[in-house]
Amino acid sequence: MTTAGTSLPTAKPGSLDEQLLSRDFLQDPYPTHRRLRREDPVHWCEPWRMWMVSRYEDVRTVLLKDGTTFSAVGQTSAALAHLSSVEHSQLESLQRIFSAGLLWSDPPDHTRIRSAVNKALTPHDAERMRPRLDGIIASVVDELPVGEAFDFVERVAAPVPVSVLAALLGIRDEDVPRFRAWADTLAAFIGSPRPTADLALAAQACVLEAGEFIGWLRERRRREPTDDVITRLVTEPRATDALTDDEFTATIIVLLVGGHRTTTALIASSILALAHHPDQERALRGQPSLITTAVEEFLRFEGPHQRTIRIAREDSSIGDRPVATGEVVALRNGAANRDPDQFPDADDLRLDRTPNRHLALSAGLHFCIGAPLARLEGASAVTAMLRRFSRLEVLEDEPSWLENYTLRSLTRLTIRGS
Repeated sequence: MTTAGTSLPTAKPGSLDEQLLSRDFLQDPYPTHRRLRREDPVHWCEPWRMWMVSRYEDVRTVLLKDGTTFSAVGQTSAALAHLSSVEHSQLESLQRIFSAGLLWSDPPDHTRIRSAVNKALTPHDAERMRPRLDGIIASVVDELPVGEAFDFVERVAAPVPVSVLAALLGIRDEDVPRFRAWADTLAAFIGSPRPTADLALAAQACVLEAGEFIGWLRERRRREPTDDVITRLVTEPRATDALTDDEFTATIIVLLVGGHRTTTALIASSILALAHHPDQERALRGQPSLITTAVEEFLRFEGPHQRTIRIAREDSSIGDRPVATGEVVALRNGAANRDPDQFPDADDLRLDRTPNRHLALSAGLHFCIGAPLARLEGASAVTAMLRRFSRLEVLEDEPSWLENYTLRSLTRLTIRGS
């Protein structure tokens, strides 16, 4: 059986594992998360052959041990372990390039790559993007019909982040559709605990095609520099000398998937959350300065990044469970962010929530490098929608969520604004 490009094993009826493998879990993971935290917060999921970690303190502790007790290296190999040796041999390029990226590396490689990217993409760059970002969002939102139904994902949440990313990377408008298609396929692969061979081959084709284009863009920026992230990566000596070709390709792919898919998810789920919590929508309209804490609460409440994979580098423990060297650990960021031991009234949306030390953007070495830009985009999109409409109404009885074990993202959100 397969779902979302994932080869599904079987589980005992009524068990936690059956819930974790179900389509219901992909549409609404929070009942299962509550059961995990209550019954077995460090749970060995036999069908997936991995530990499921659901308590906030445990998830955060593992994230802060990146590069020591736990490793980001080997995630792709672990995900593909169920495939045959012949299938593995056909996926060499995918495994090679994915192993070179920020998401899949430990120090010292991660330190070197991150240092190079930090020089090319700074919080100041995100702030400098604000006027252009606000303009992109306003141009899209101002065209939305008043009093008529429309798909918010299609009209706003999906096109805005990829347009902002294109401006940041210096990508031509005509190249945006294929970047968006690459991001969609790669997000599906990254989000599968056990991808089918077909999905893995499709992801590899995207990586190779994207790599060829990124290589062309890299050489063009060397000859014709402009004011964008790729230019800074190829003209800053400390950055360009630090990255191999595979690392450069993997870095842009990380920015592509993170900058497009996760921000799309954040923008859409923020509007859904407001529409389902009219008291909080009224509070934000009455006090627009709440938008900063509101974005943090949107990230906590319905975070795009629901799962982080790590590999045990040595025999250790999580909570009271022994974890052996080489075992796979699935950190449930989404469960941690609803842990009532960390967040009072954790299942309630509270836009003024402080403190709010959520893990939607990870923690430690792998804290999201695009966090400043994602926060700006989320704040600008929500503000523009509240300015455009005095009332937001969701027309679907049940939200439609992407079938993805890592990325929680709406596939459609039909709303009417008045």
